[in-house]
Amino acid sequence: MPRWNFRRSTASARLMVDFAAERGWSAQQMLRGTGISEPMLASAHAEIEAAQELQMVRNLVALSGDEPALGLLVGSRYRLTTYGIWGYTLLSSRTLGSAIEVALRYLNLTYAFVAITLRLTDEAVELVLDDSEVPADVRRFLFERDGAAMLALGRELLGQADLVQFMRLRVTLPREPQAAERYRQVFFNEPTYGARENVAAFPRAVFDLTLPMANEHTAQHSEALCRHLLETRQTHTGLADAVRDHLLRQPGRMPDMEAVATALCMTSRTLRRRLDDEGVSFRSLLDEVRATLAVEMLREPQLTLDDIAERLGYAEAASFILAFKRWKGVPPSAVRRELGLSARKVRSARSVSRQAPPI
Repeated sequence: MPRWNFRRSTASARLMVDFAAERGWSAQQMLRGTGISEPMLASAHAEIEAAQELQMVRNLVALSGDEPALGLLVGSRYRLTTYGIWGYTLLSSRTLGSAIEVALRYLNLTYAFVAITLRLTDEAVELVLDDSEVPADVRRFLFERDGAAMLALGRELLGQADLVQFMRLRVTLPREPQAAERYRQVFFNEPTYGARENVAAFPRAVFDLTLPMANEHTAQHSEALCRHLLETRQTHTGLADAVRDHLLRQPGRMPDMEAVATALCMTSRTLRRRLDDEGVSFRSLLDEVRATLAVEMLREPQLTLDDIAERLGYAEAASFILAFKRWKGVPPSAVRRELGLSARKVRSARSVSRQAPPI
């Protein structure tokens, strides 16, 4: 199974459809043979398989007549907000280096088809883009798209495009004269073509640059959500998995069954019946997600029980406490005692973090 074969949200697919529309190509043309409906594409919570996005890429390449460096144009449009909680985690990281490490740790929460690894030397930070598992007919497009998106995110994180410029860029692709100028526009320099591997290198000092939106508490909490989302995707299958993912994406605004059913392009009755077939209920999935997030949030001394209750969709802390005792058999205060978090430590941490931006 190729490394890129993981489910993803429809945000990337919507971005490509919007790009195609600007070229005069319809959504129907882009979705041909994908099994994706337009209502599904419009849903903020629907998910698709990698193979479905791959077919969309093939449709776009065919519509463009295999335009040189088309992937660079598409990839440059990706923003941190395109990636949901993954992008938010990067934004709140302390340095560009820590953002890169988190990004690669949770790469399966993105839309990347190219495998990306990090190499550090005394003089440079090297990102190796391995496209060997990407189907040959769309390999160039996806290498260009994922590479341009990677660069666009780095520049957005720092807030200044000129801070993220490659010392060198080596690509395995042959040089195409018609694409050369577009490469220079996107990367600010032209790569070395026909290399043994795809490597983007920038100065080692950039790795330690502090990000303008850095916030340690926010970064820790956001990464916890990434971790749970990734673990859920890796350990569950079927419709129940899709429901869990929707609930995990919206702590604080937990959608009801009707909203989740609509996002999954079905009626609530159908959703209930199909979950019954899998031996679970919507209520049990909601409790499972809330319990998982609650335990993680209890590790954060900056969060009071009122904070946690609000972020899990409860009107008051008392309701959350009752629910937690039902899930775990003990009150949340018992869990905090086990973690060594006394009420005094929680109050102290709370006072220190009052200026932190909300999650």
